[in-house]
Amino acid sequence: MQMHLKTSNSNKCCITKVMSTIGDLNPTPEPTPSDTIKQFYRFMNEKNVKRLENYLSDDCFFEDYSFPKPFTGKKEVVSFLKKLTTGMGQNVEFHVGHIYEGGDDLTAGVTWHLGIFTNRKPTNLSCA
Repeated sequence: MQMHLKTSNSNKCCITKVMSTIGDLNPTPEPTPSDTIKQFYRFMNEKNVKRLENYLSDDCFFEDYSFPKPFTGKKEVVSFLKKLTTGMGQNVEFHVGHIYEGGDDLTAGVTWHLGIFTNRKPTNLSCA
């Protein structure tokens, strides 16, 4: 399954999720786009870039207007994610707002914000 995610400011990331049920007598149902998005952001908050890599295709790209050009290819995107998660530190986390699923099981949109924690308790502070 391949997903193209767009945020409200047109940031895009191509995510690939491959599942196999070969030899599995009780295959688990394929995750919904919402499940995949929640898991992706959970790994972001855990700073688990190795797990995030499983969601990225070799030809993915990440575009953010804060940067002069998009990050192109898995290697560049992974490098960016490592820097991002390191820069977030231990007290900043993504908070997923609304998730919209398209009718084709391949399209989804998500709103999120960054929240700041102190002593692992949420504060009313957020980052834009």
